[in-house]
Amino acid sequence: DVTEGEDVRENQPLFRLDDRQLRADLQVRTAELEAAKSELERLQAQPRKEEIPPAEAMVREAQAQVREATARKGQTRNIFERVKQLYNPSKGVQSVTQIEYINAEVDDATADAQLARSEAAVAQAQARLQLLLDGAWEPEMAVARAAVAQAEAQVQKVQTDMDRLVIRSPVNGTVLDRDVHPGEFVGAPPGTTLMVIGDLS
Repeated sequence: DVTEGEDVRENQPLFRLDDRQLRADLQVRTAELEAAKSELERLQAQPRKEEIPPAEAMVREAQAQVREATARKGQTRNIFERVKQLYNPSKGVQSVTQIEYINAEVDDATADAQLARSEAAVAQAQARLQLLLDGAWEPEMAVARAAVAQAEAQVQKVQTDMDRLVIRSPVNGTVLDRDVHPGEFVGAPPGTTLMVIGDLS
């Protein structure tokens, strides 16, 4: 704060209005900006290195299950083909019972279903791995960048509002009169002069 008789330069701060509310707002807005930046950095850092090996392991495990299901399918198909040759009532061949025939047929169909499920599990594990390797989805990145820009604008707005509470000298001169003091309420009606600055030269 300046005193009467003090020389001031153009744009020099003369006094500041109460900015406690804006300082609190600035802290909130700054925290929001940091959170938005952190979210953007998290998306940019994807994929995390430690997430890739487990996803690759899931693909290998699913592929192993396909191999196992394929071997099982081969076995059940061979058994069913032999049973079909041994059970053909229309040709008078019935070396196995109808129950054995039905069981072999069901086992073959079950092996087909298991193989299909295993192949689907491989496709799903590979898709998850690829999604992980691709990193963050671009629309998510765009939203995160927009959130950072919005938070930066909010911080800038509060800083501008705080700057507007600093009353500055419009010219080079000397403080001739001062009718404002620290702690006073400044709600003067229009036309009331709080400080007079003049060029004594």
